[in-house]
Amino acid sequence: GGVTVTVPEDKIPTDGPLEVSATVTDAAGNTGPKGSDSTQADTAVPNNGVAPVVEITEDANNDGFINREELDGAV
Repeated sequence: GGVTVTVPEDKIPTDGPLEVSATVTDAAGNTGPKGSDSTQADTAVPNNGVAPVVEITEDANNDGFINREELDGAV
C-alpha cells in the first residue's frame, strides 16, 4: 500500500532545499518508523519562459519525414 499527501503550494519554498518527514499510523494504532527525504525546489521557468525553437534541416525532399538517407546527424 501507499499514502499520498498533497502539500499546498504556499507551503513549498520558492527555491532551495526541501526536507520532508512522516510517520504513518494504521487503524489499529500501530505507528511505523519515521521516514524522511529531501529534494531541491526549483521554481525557475526554463529558458526564461521562451519555448525552444526546433528546426529540421535534413528533410531534403520536403515531405515532412526524415528517412534514413536524409538523416545526417545524431537525433
